[in-house]
Amino acid sequence: VLGQQIDEILSLDYDGYWDRGYSPDFRKVQGTMRAMLDKGQADQVVAHGMQLWAAADNLIESLDHEGEIGMELGGCMELVFEAVLASSMPSFKRLCWMIVRFLEDEYRLLFDGEEWLKEGSFSAQDWSHAADDLAQRLSSMPSGKGSFSLSFQRSKVLSWLIRALEESGRDGIVELLEKEAPKTGEYGRLVDALEEAGEHEKAKSWAIKGFEDMFEHSPGTAWRLADKMKTMAARFGDHAQVAALEALAFFDRPHLQGYVALEDVTAGLGLWPQVRENLLSFLETGTRPDAAKTPKALPAWPLPAPWVTLPPQSPRKVEFPDHHTLVEIAVHEKRHDDAVARFREWETKSRWGAPSGLTLADAVQKTHPEFSLDTWRKHAESLIERVDKKAYQEASRFLRKMKKLHEETGRAEDWAAYVRTLRQRNRRRPRMMEVIDALEQRPVIKSG
Repeated sequence: VLGQQIDEILSLDYDGYWDRGYSPDFRKVQGTMRAMLDKGQADQVVAHGMQLWAAADNLIESLDHEGEIGMELGGCMELVFEAVLASSMPSFKRLCWMIVRFLEDEYRLLFDGEEWLKEGSFSAQDWSHAADDLAQRLSSMPSGKGSFSLSFQRSKVLSWLIRALEESGRDGIVELLEKEAPKTGEYGRLVDALEEAGEHEKAKSWAIKGFEDMFEHSPGTAWRLADKMKTMAARFGDHAQVAALEALAFFDRPHLQGYVALEDVTAGLGLWPQVRENLLSFLETGTRPDAAKTPKALPAWPLPAPWVTLPPQSPRKVEFPDHHTLVEIAVHEKRHDDAVARFREWETKSRWGAPSGLTLADAVQKTHPEFSLDTWRKHAESLIERVDKKAYQEASRFLRKMKKLHEETGRAEDWAAYVRTLRQRNRRRPRMMEVIDALEQRPVIKSG
């Protein structure tokens, strides 16, 4: 009966499912599975469940519209897992069976995997068998280097193999990771394992190798390894190297957080004034101070060479002068005159143009109220021109800021004049007139 019910699901008319609302009846399958389990027919449930599992991906891809098919399939597999634990399989084969299902579970249909492993009460010997099985599976897989999909699949098997080695009490995890890191990109995991084993110099060497190996096709992984190198350098007491690695990241991707991080680490070394001047020059010209002869007007670059270097063509493209970062830094250092002047230059000279300036307007409103008022006004009026209720409500936020700043700077009359202008421009837009009335705290008289 169970086989017939599953066959009916697998032979479903997919066009009919979408056109006429046909739906596979998994409740019958689950009910039959439960009845068979109660009768001690666990092996048969496993066999039929595997037939359903083999078709699960196709069912999901063809029929699953809102996740309901996946939920139903997961419910069926819960019963199959229960059947595995009650089956005639040897204990180590049950464990291997479960691990393979977890590896195959592309759509995360299986619930509470750890609970099933706990329920199985698997021994160290069971896990040792699983380790052998996984090692053989791993050796038969293609290298994942250069392919995200292959690397991901290989890493999944590697993770389970490491788990099996740990649960069985067997050695060889570090050696396994040394072999697999170039194939899977799991350098971070290897570095952590070496650090935990107290092999700090070896961990450093692998972190450097991993950075160089991964930077081109997985820069995020490379920079996470650089973060580990900074931690190592700090442990070694080499704070100048920490700063050098921070600077390398800044040259690759300039941003305020990197600037502040460099300030924090170099201030304690007494090097921040020299580093700061060179960083600002870099943001103007794009010329790295650590890779070129320092102009006479600048202090010499005071940091050592970092443990790793960037390739000649870094994948990140930054336009110089880097107006965005220079504005952020000027605000951070409360150089508001410089921030506003830089923003104005950004507006006129950058081929991409400047952004809205709203963040800057908020930051300099006390020192440069005219800039803030002008920025908020332009933004509010652009929203109003959309002639949309939601846009009107959004515009009101900027109008309220304008009102408050006018009042704080003693320009109430200028605000009143602007409101009169707003009313005149929008007299045929009742929704916008309601926003203006609310802004001025007038009672809103709704028509009709």
